[in-house]
Amino acid sequence: MEISEIKFLVAVKDESEALMIKDILGRMNVKDITLAENGLEALKRIQKNPDYLLLADWDLPQLTGIKLLKEIRSNKKSADTACILIISNQSQKDLEQAKTLNVTGFLRKPSSSQTFAKNLLSILGQEEESSTPELLIKTGDEFLESEQPEEALAQYQLAVQSSRDHLANLHTDMGLVLKNQGRIEEAISSLEQAVEANPESARSNSALGDAYLSAGRFEEAQSALIKALKLDPDNNEARINLADTCLQQDKDSQAEKIFKSVLQNRPDDIYALNRLGIAYRKQGKYKQAVAHYKNALKINKQDENLCFNLGRCYYEMGQTEAAQKFMKQALSINSDLKEARELLAKMKNLDS
Repeated sequence: MEISEIKFLVAVKDESEALMIKDILGRMNVKDITLAENGLEALKRIQKNPDYLLLADWDLPQLTGIKLLKEIRSNKKSADTACILIISNQSQKDLEQAKTLNVTGFLRKPSSSQTFAKNLLSILGQEEESSTPELLIKTGDEFLESEQPEEALAQYQLAVQSSRDHLANLHTDMGLVLKNQGRIEEAISSLEQAVEANPESARSNSALGDAYLSAGRFEEAQSALIKALKLDPDNNEARINLADTCLQQDKDSQAEKIFKSVLQNRPDDIYALNRLGIAYRKQGKYKQAVAHYKNALKINKQDENLCFNLGRCYYEMGQTEAAQKFMKQALSINSDLKEARELLAKMKNLDS
């Protein structure tokens, strides 16, 4: 079935995002698009008409995307309804749960119309045709020849935006590869070109902020990450990096606030728990720091950094016995952890 013949039900919590997806689908020649404000509304619509293709936000109000998927699959009438979940930074455990419920596929929140459309077509097993700059220009030329200048202009504008999106994504992909190779300054250069090509790309701004953070350029990182979050408020990776940027600048109370917001949606995020513990420790809030480190260790007892940070916290509290215990635990996991070895030796010297 061609995508233009599919009936889409779009259920996302943010109205502007819903309208953006509706616009993208419209550009892909989709004619039948229904919006739902929450999971319960989406479920009721599918119960009445299971022939929809559902695009559902993971974090829907009233009934989350994963619970909505479960309800749809449990009903014989809608068990075969195509369901694509729109994700941001869900854990692998969450994604595996969705797979057991026969999710049709996953889509990242739309940072660019071209990427979103391309990934949707890929899930549906269709080739991307209608949104390439060349075809858009050709369509515009046809409108111009038939004396429809406004329609032609619209196609040309889409072609320009499509080219910008493509260029931004290309530079972003290059930048991410360079960063993974440790070539930070080259990565920054490529990512700056990505943002220049499309300043409204949340993905490019987020990646640039992360690269600036790695380079120790904290003010620039903060600016890029704030921009990324304005464009994509649900980007938890950008949120965590912004918190880390604050932590590096000793803006500990700001970091605390941001890490808390991450944990509201992802309470089992070990990295956020660990970094929030650091923010608490730096502010002298030792009881809160210890609680968060212990919560994180319940999830992963074999994390040497968590053990070290908990031990360091006890050390600063003057509880050397507990501090030594966790330093030894950290070293039992990773005998090359220099910081743990040095602090343990320091405590032993004090005892002697």
